[in-house]
Amino acid sequence: MFGVISCPKCKRVTGADLKYKTKKCGRCSYTMKLNKVRIWTKTSDSKDLPELIKNITVEMAKPSIKPLDY
Repeated sequence: MFGVISCPKCKRVTGADLKYKTKKCGRCSYTMKLNKVRIWTKTSDSKDLPELIKNITVEMAKPSIKPLDY
C-alpha cells in the first residue's frame, strides 16, 4: 500500500510506501513518522503515485477558506 504525504516542515508532497514506519523528506531531510503525518490518499499501485502527487500539490496550492491540515 502506498500513500501521498506532505512533509510537516517544508510542505513538499511525496509518495511513501506505507509498510515502513518512517520516510525521509527529499527536500529538507526531515524524518517523518508515517503514523504521525496526514496521509492525503492511498493506492495499491505505485504507478498511480505521480498523478496523485500532482493532484495533491495543486490542491494544497489553492487558496482555501479552511486551514489545511498538513
